Amino acid sequence: LFALIQEGQRTDSTLLATYAQARLKHRQNDSKTALTAFVNLYEANPESFLADRLLNHQAAIHESRAHYPQALQTHRKLIAKIPWSPLCPATQMALANIYDTHLKQYYEAQTAYETLLINYPLSLEADLARERLRTLQRKIQDLKNPKEAG
Repeated sequence: LFALIQEGQRTDSTLLATYAQARLKHRQNDSKTALTAFVNLYEANPESFLADRLLNHQAAIHESRAHYPQALQTHRKLIAKIPWSPLCPATQMALANIYDTHLKQYYEAQTAYETLLINYPLSLEADLARERLRTLQRKIQDLKNPKEAG
């Protein structure tokens, strides 16, 4: 937060105030208004120091509303547009989790976990990704070779 405030002092204070209002709406469970605000802020300020956070909030709202295709698209956009963001490892993990948990698209989840391990091997998310990848590989193997009954 301190870093955001410091950076905000060097930029348009209106941007930071609008971002704070959108965050407040999100915390108040007004996800529709918050999503609109985050989208508008990003579209007006795609090069802002807040751009990764704006996309991350959009993706989180889409996911909480079970709009998984939109969440996936927004996560991918964050990784593609701002690959240096510290939010990228968690974003890659969120992609994998959506495929794995919500969509049951196990091969896509496997690819997403592997991508996280390749691109962010020292991230905080890497250990959890390894664990989930092992579990997922067993699940995929079980689906390929169903055990015979009896």
